[in-house]
Amino acid sequence: MKSMTEEYQSVNEELQSSNEELETSKEEMQSVNEELQTINGELHGKNDLLMQVNNDLQNLLDSTQIATIFLNDDLRIRNFTPAAMEVFSLRDSDRGRPITDIVSLLSYDKLREDVRNVQRTLGVIEHELDLKDESATYIMRMRPYRTMANVISGVVITFSNITEQKRHHEHLQVLMKELQHRTNNLFTVIQAMARQTAKSSATFAKFEAQFGARIQGLSHSNTLLLQEDWKGASLDKLIEIQLAPFVGTDTMRVETVGPPVTLAAAAVQTLGLALHELATNASKYGALSVPGGRVVLNWSFGNESSAPESFRMEWREQGGPAVKPSTRKGFGRFVTDQMVTRALNATVKTDFAPEGLRWTLQMPASEARGRADS
Repeated sequence: MKSMTEEYQSVNEELQSSNEELETSKEEMQSVNEELQTINGELHGKNDLLMQVNNDLQNLLDSTQIATIFLNDDLRIRNFTPAAMEVFSLRDSDRGRPITDIVSLLSYDKLREDVRNVQRTLGVIEHELDLKDESATYIMRMRPYRTMANVISGVVITFSNITEQKRHHEHLQVLMKELQHRTNNLFTVIQAMARQTAKSSATFAKFEAQFGARIQGLSHSNTLLLQEDWKGASLDKLIEIQLAPFVGTDTMRVETVGPPVTLAAAAVQTLGLALHELATNASKYGALSVPGGRVVLNWSFGNESSAPESFRMEWREQGGPAVKPSTRKGFGRFVTDQMVTRALNATVKTDFAPEGLRWTLQMPASEARGRADS
């Protein structure tokens, strides 16, 4: 009996010891569970952060206007921006496909070669490329794809659309050439003015006054052209600006009759000089040299038989002193006769009628009309 009691006691002690071990294990399990909950919470936080980063990255890719393609070492597509669809026939399902299997809209056949060069040199390659239909131009830049561990794992290709910039540059080049041409012509006119004015000037003071006035007249014409972006200018405005220094505010001394005309740029400069010389002569010897004198300008377009359309303009002076024909031919006659004839493919007639000078110009309508009238 005593032996059995001892055995029961021993078993009870073992059970009690096992119970204590279980309690300890339970506490350890509870501690592990708490740690797992903490780790799980951290993982959830990092997963949310990763999802946010992925969302930001996707929105960045979707919103960028630069066509970008990410390739791995095997030239397989990792990712691309929506704008890349403008240069390659890409779909969402093409991720993972070799870029060489995708139809390119570019005139570009050196992709493999350029990728090998970038991977070998770790440099950047840049080309200017056109679409096959020449509707757009891109600057392609290819650079190594670097992982966060600074390992090269493919390439990144960007395509920047420079179509508008290229067109603007080409337009600027055309404008620069046109400006150079016009500047050369302007210098030629000024040289001729200087030579002819010097020949007819007895003193330097007279040369300075006459040459300065002619330069001012030429400047008025150019100012008018600049205001219209050098596309031409209104004949009414040209007459007004050239005759203003001679008639002032008394606009009744000048009468204009004719349809609205936008003159070509070359015609504006040449006719501007001619009008200035005619007004200068009228203010010295003609209708504008006396209070009651006036000038009538009329112009029109018309056809003569089967000839191309022509433009005719007449300067007629009234109410001035009796006109006496002059045998002297200075710069004014050079402009109104020779320069106008050569520059505008025109015919000119000067009539020294006693009642007033009459100057008539006839030229092809195509030489007179600017862009707005074409």
